[in-house]
Amino acid sequence: MVVPQAFREQLGERFCVAPAHDFQSIALYPTDAWYEARARYERLSGVQPAVLLYLDLFNALSFRDQECDSQGRVLLPLKIRQTILGEERDVEITGAKNYVRIISSVKSQTQVADFFEHLQDTLNLIAELEREKQGKAPSVD
Repeated sequence: MVVPQAFREQLGERFCVAPAHDFQSIALYPTDAWYEARARYERLSGVQPAVLLYLDLFNALSFRDQECDSQGRVLLPLKIRQTILGEERDVEITGAKNYVRIISSVKSQTQVADFFEHLQDTLNLIAELEREKQGKAPSVD
């Protein structure tokens, strides 16, 4: 798949292909961001079996030292492509927090629909978090 030029510049020459945090999409992480994510999961793992399994699968589906070819294409390793995208060929490439997100178009459309369905709840949560950050008690609606 072709990685848009702007994203290639953000990724650097070598990067990691791994699951996004929710395992619903594939992430192209700049190498430093991948190590930070992995370290965060490792700190959280402790002796929690579910988090240990999460970390194990994150590691198993991570491919370091990936690079784009001269045409700006990256070959997504079969194991992660089949696990995350299945047989989907129609994907969207978007920027995310600290990675480039590759998601099936169908999943993306579902996520957008869910987002708008719950937008008011999200806006209320944002307002509550802002009030808490400012040291004010949340209001009762």
